[in-house]
Amino acid sequence: MKLSDIFFMSILLFPGNLVANQHDTKFLNDVDTTIYHIVSGGFWEHEGDHGSWRLIARNLGWEHTKSYLYIQWLKADDEKQHIIELMTISISEFNEGNWRNIIKLEYSDNSFLIQYTVRSKESIEKAILVPGIPGKYKLTY
Repeated sequence: MKLSDIFFMSILLFPGNLVANQHDTKFLNDVDTTIYHIVSGGFWEHEGDHGSWRLIARNLGWEHTKSYLYIQWLKADDEKQHIIELMTISISEFNEGNWRNIIKLEYSDNSFLIQYTVRSKESIEKAILVPGIPGKYKLTY
C-alpha cells in the first residue's frame, strides 16, 4: 500500500467534520444578531450565590445603528455544573442618552471600560461601569 493510499483511507475512516459538527443544536438560530460585542469577567458573591458579570452591546437600526448596553449577572450552579442567567439590566443612563456607538469593551480591575463615539462629536469618549451585587452597578463618564 502506497503512502497516498494510506492518506486517502485515513480521510475516509476519520473525517475531520465529525468533530467539527458536534455542537449544541439548541444554540442554532438562538443567537441575537443585534449583538455587537460581549465582554465577560469578574466575580461576585451575594447571599450564598456567586458568579460573574457580562456586558453586552447591541446595535439597533439599519443604516445608522445606535448601541445599547446591558449588564448580566451570571450565576454558577455548582451542583448542576452549569451557568445560568440570574439577571439582565439595561444601562438606561447610556441607552437613553445621546446617539452612541460602541467602539470597544474590555474588562479589567473589576470594571468594564467602554469606548464609544457620540454622533454629534468626532472624538472617542470613555465610560467606566463598575458592577456590584445583582442589580447594582455604577456608571461614570
